Amino acid sequence: SLLRADGLAARCDLDRCLPLVRTLASELPDFDSVWLDAMVQRQLLTPWQASQLQLERPVRLVVGGRQLREPLGSTTFLALAPGARHLEIMKSVAGSGERMTALLETVKRSGAKHPRSIVLPALAEPDDNSSTIWLSSAWILGWDFSELLVRGGRLPWQAVAEVGRELLQALAWFESAGLLHGEIVLRNLRLTPAGRIVLVDPFSRRLSQARPTPGQPLSLRHCEGIAPELFGSARPADVRSEIHAAGCLLWQLLTARAPVASADPVRRMLC
Repeated sequence: SLLRADGLAARCDLDRCLPLVRTLASELPDFDSVWLDAMVQRQLLTPWQASQLQLERPVRLVVGGRQLREPLGSTTFLALAPGARHLEIMKSVAGSGERMTALLETVKRSGAKHPRSIVLPALAEPDDNSSTIWLSSAWILGWDFSELLVRGGRLPWQAVAEVGRELLQALAWFESAGLLHGEIVLRNLRLTPAGRIVLVDPFSRRLSQARPTPGQPLSLRHCEGIAPELFGSARPADVRSEIHAAGCLLWQLLTARAPVASADPVRRMLC
């Protein structure tokens, strides 16, 4: 009933699994877990979806008609779009629904002319909890640059120059549209198998997280790419702080290390 209510399986899908269920169950009753194992083997469900369905209180598996297939982070999921059957990214953002709607309207007005090096969110879906919004965007196959640095060390300067060119074009478009990306860091820059550079996940951090301030528990992830003058001040982020973040990213690609060599988040923010 859960599978059919959420649109995760039709009657024909269950019929396809019946012979395998009989084989797996043998002389035992066909428990729900046997059906789920059969559906995973037939690739009708992912192992993560099957594990969630066996919990007493599973997480939400369908958002805006999209199936959440597997988690990519604490608030980010790989999802299957309905009809088109292509993969997307669904991200849960805690923030103002009105602010999100206004932002997406701005994106919609400006998005037709945005460069291919930027992936913009295309959908806002309210959650059962009114303070949470789901953003949908295209899934970009490839590797983020944090993975590339870990695996291959620093990049040749010619490659970094090309990344910088694409990144500055993206920043120029954001400035022309009156927008800020908000989190220009290695994990949000992807390299596709075709060699394209793509900047992903704009806006979500600015909408869901306050800027770090003194006395607040910090991690290195929180302060990555944030301009020092924004720490502990009322100054809003602007184009200059975006350029600072881009400069930090390019430095990391050239040297394979952070601009400030410190494991203390506060010290790194102040330097």
